[in-house]
Amino acid sequence: MVRVLLYIFAVSCFISCQQKTTSDKKTEKFDEATHAIVNNPLSANGRKKDNQARLEVVGSKAHDFGEIMAGTIISHRFVIKNVGDREMVIIDEDASCGCTVPSYKEGPILPGDTTSILVKYDSKGKKGSQDKKVSIFTNTVPNETVFTIRGTVIN
Repeated sequence: MVRVLLYIFAVSCFISCQQKTTSDKKTEKFDEATHAIVNNPLSANGRKKDNQARLEVVGSKAHDFGEIMAGTIISHRFVIKNVGDREMVIIDEDASCGCTVPSYKEGPILPGDTTSILVKYDSKGKKGSQDKKVSIFTNTVPNETVFTIRGTVIN
């Protein structure tokens, strides 16, 4: 009986280890959906290629939400534009805190087009001065763009 239970436990551990993580799924999504258009615009000698995606922030990279009551959820939309000659792709995003969540429309951004990154901030459990960062990673040089939201949470 003990051997049977140990065998079932070992098999279930092996199966659970075979499941894909969120990181694995993001990597697959990147590999499949953007492999054809993501291109490092630097050659081996460090010179930029002429034909590349270039990101420009429309407006500011920072937003000050002022004073808000604890527990309030605020949001701000940052706008970016592809001012390059190739399709631009947002590959990934990262936030400095779990209370700050970025979202964006997936898919290529054509030359001349704009898109936005919506950043939601949940002040539940926060107090005082807040300074949160959100990064997006694209097929541009530099490949990371950092946005900041700041303000003060009061009780």
